Amino acid sequence: MAQRVIEFASPLPPEVCEARLRAAVVRPGLFAWFDSRPVLGTVKDRWVSLSKRGGRNHFRPFLSGRLEPCAGGTVLRCRIDLPLFARVLFGAFLFLSTLVALAGGVSFLSTLADGRAVHLGMLGPSVPLAVALVSWFHDRYLARAEDQFLIGFTARTLGAEWRELERESLVSALKRLRASMQPRPSGGPGDDQPDWVPSFPLLLLVGAVAVMVLVCAGVPVLMVIVG
Repeated sequence: MAQRVIEFASPLPPEVCEARLRAAVVRPGLFAWFDSRPVLGTVKDRWVSLSKRGGRNHFRPFLSGRLEPCAGGTVLRCRIDLPLFARVLFGAFLFLSTLVALAGGVSFLSTLADGRAVHLGMLGPSVPLAVALVSWFHDRYLARAEDQFLIGFTARTLGAEWRELERESLVSALKRLRASMQPRPSGGPGDDQPDWVPSFPLLLLVGAVAVMVLVCAGVPVLMVIVG
């Protein structure tokens, strides 16, 4: 699921918006099973984190953001995306299962090249990768409309109008991060020149080379391990 950036504009003050959201959601926990409200969430100190109730779907989207006062009401600028732990764990599992599948493929091809008999058991290393991909697509299919549900729920609860904002590009994020880490004194030479950041094709090339290096280093090790 692609990350979405949504801005809600409500005519209500922040404390009223916070009270409305807190009353409309149920806090995660043991007692949530006895509550019929359709949204799980945490609303505290103007911070909002919401998700639709459902089964054991670890790839369901979360709406998270902060209530900020503005002229004539409140603005909630938030992101709708998968939780960080789901992305990190799935990415790590996908990477490792891909390495194992590649090692199994190399072993399978070397067996064919040597003219030895092959058997179905040699496809075993590809099973974790297949499980990971099937699990991903299955859970994402179950959560296909949950982002729109969260948008509608939040807009109704706050009595707000909403609009979708353009996501910050990777280059813009890197530029902003570099500017915050390496501030320059104002008025110095070159202040009118933008900070250099690597282009997206360059980042993509460096990432591809890094992955190839890891794969080339990992496959021989795995071949030794699997014999």
